[in-house]
Amino acid sequence: MFRKKAQTYGLELEKLPNDAKNKIVPKDLRSCKIQLHSGETALLYTTEGEKPVWLKLREGALVPTVLTLWGCPYLLKKLYTPIYTIERLQNGADLMVPGVFDPLPENCPTGTVVAIHTVQSPTVPLAVGVTLTNCSDITEEQTGKAAYIVNVVGDTLLEGYRGDKKVPTKLDLSIPSVDESVETESSVQEESTVQADRDTEKEPSSQTDEAKGVGQDDCVEESADKLAELLLEQEAEEEEEEEENKEQNGSEGAAAAEATINEESEEPNNEAVEQEQESNSGPSFTTEEIDGLFYRALLQVLRKAIDTPLELPIPGSLFLSQHLLPNLAYQDAQVNMKATSYRKAQKFFKAMEKKKLLKCRERNGEVVVQSVAGKDAPEVRDFTIYKVKKTKSTSGTQQSNTSKSASGKMVAREYWKPRSITAPLFREHNLSETKFYPTDTLKKLLSTHVEKHGLGSGKNVKMDDVLASALSSKNGASLSREELLPSLQKNCTLNHTITPPGEEEPKLAKGPIPKVQILIERRGGNKIVTRISNVEPFHINPVTLAEELRVHCAGATSTSPIREGSDLKEVMVQGPQQKAVIKLLEEKGFKPTWITTTDKTIKKKKK
Repeated sequence: MFRKKAQTYGLELEKLPNDAKNKIVPKDLRSCKIQLHSGETALLYTTEGEKPVWLKLREGALVPTVLTLWGCPYLLKKLYTPIYTIERLQNGADLMVPGVFDPLPENCPTGTVVAIHTVQSPTVPLAVGVTLTNCSDITEEQTGKAAYIVNVVGDTLLEGYRGDKKVPTKLDLSIPSVDESVETESSVQEESTVQADRDTEKEPSSQTDEAKGVGQDDCVEESADKLAELLLEQEAEEEEEEEENKEQNGSEGAAAAEATINEESEEPNNEAVEQEQESNSGPSFTTEEIDGLFYRALLQVLRKAIDTPLELPIPGSLFLSQHLLPNLAYQDAQVNMKATSYRKAQKFFKAMEKKKLLKCRERNGEVVVQSVAGKDAPEVRDFTIYKVKKTKSTSGTQQSNTSKSASGKMVAREYWKPRSITAPLFREHNLSETKFYPTDTLKKLLSTHVEKHGLGSGKNVKMDDVLASALSSKNGASLSREELLPSLQKNCTLNHTITPPGEEEPKLAKGPIPKVQILIERRGGNKIVTRISNVEPFHINPVTLAEELRVHCAGATSTSPIREGSDLKEVMVQGPQQKAVIKLLEEKGFKPTWITTTDKTIKKKKK
């Protein structure tokens, strides 16, 4: 049966080298029944070291685990998705159609077992699923589920394995072939000799075969046959226990919910998967080609500026984000400024200034574009405007809380770590008390605990010993459902991360997400100014912000230390500009809760 499945994956087991066969079908396979997070029962096949290698689903699909695919990443057809989608898959979600990126696999109908890769690291599978639609013909307008997930990095199945489960940075996707220098005619001759011995002797045990020096091929074939035997034996048992499972739905439902919580546990700042460029996983660019893409993007910006002039001067960072990047002919994660030979935007601008396409000046370490070449420059005047190819990630068909900001906006997230008073609640649901968890995980933890112990009664929840301790309440008391999460968060340690646009999530910082301070006040009589401070924690350069606000507010701006001797600076804008400031910050990804406004120009009413 495994041989039949291997052929459906486009492989012929006999033509693979011995080590490749052993990675696909390890020796000494064992089986047991497990329950997936969806509530479905499945057969799990493990090695002697309890490494999970294969799953057989109830509908008959034979699915390799992620650990198996790391040894043979060429085994399955591939679907590509952004790295932040993996977080949703870890939280129990299925892969949605808008989350599937090009290139699409050929001949991938409904029911195909597929590996889920990220566009940032296209050679490393991070999840395995079964397609729910024809993934070869997905269109941009299509919605719905593309595949349901069976196994994903970080879920309970892989976390329970005590061996090496570190995510590789790069894998070889080519199908291995037999090395003729190693697999010579002598090995064929040896195999025929072994076969002759089998014909003349009684069938020995596996231990006797090893003692007599039976080749590695025989061990692999025995493992394949053993897998097929186990599948057949378990099919009968599955049918007998199907009715029993229906009767035990109540208890299994609680177990499934608990397993879901286990899979949803996550730790921020996992090591980011290294971005790789592979020719067989989509367009791949050399450094020179990426340089060319940025050069052509600049020419297109300047050619458009002939008809629609730019507002100059403009900070280099704003010119890059609002004009240069949106005009790249091919917009993909691998096409970014760090992948060019310049590495930094400042060096790129200086190089373009030498070509007399830009005129720049430097102010406090920030490049400001003063003027640009126009129709007098032949390369600009004769440039033919091309159509920018927008991917699904740039057209906004899928949005998510991401560990990497792919939308050009910053992302801030809060994480909670249990204290000693809340630790029993986390331990009961197999969540580590040393990790930090997002708010969504805390919500699901509370919901699962209430459902598991039947504590819910309409809008109120009755406290048991564990919940009462975690929420600083009394055993038997009742709290409204709206009070559960805030009470739990009060007894947890709060940290946060702030991720700049296009960068990986940084390390955790203590405390809640900070707030930008906006102060409107009078100076020198009736003169009103707007002061903005505390922007540095959000990775914003006050000098750059001042340049941007000068354009947005059409008024004078300046920067100065918030106090004498301080490295932190505040930005001052002439006039009551709080609305313009808030609008600009929101365009950068700020939420209203991250901004506080104080208006000292409003006179208090006399009582």
